[in-house]
Amino acid sequence: MFGIVAGLIGVFYTKIFHFTRGIFARIKISRLYIPVLSALCAGLTGLISPKNAKGIPLIFGAGYTTITNILENDVT
Repeated sequence: MFGIVAGLIGVFYTKIFHFTRGIFARIKISRLYIPVLSALCAGLTGLISPKNAKGIPLIFGAGYTTITNILENDVT
């Protein structure tokens, strides 16, 4: 079952990757501004993502805390 789910996630990731690559290919701006636009998107993602107890977005970490919580069945 895990293999099927992992395969589906891989297909989804690949589709999203090619979709966003196509979007950036169609944008008529200087190539120097694409990293700035990407950082802006990452920042906006951090603003809307869940926060930890200190107020730091969970998406901006190494994931160790999340993995530990999952392993300890402390998923909230």
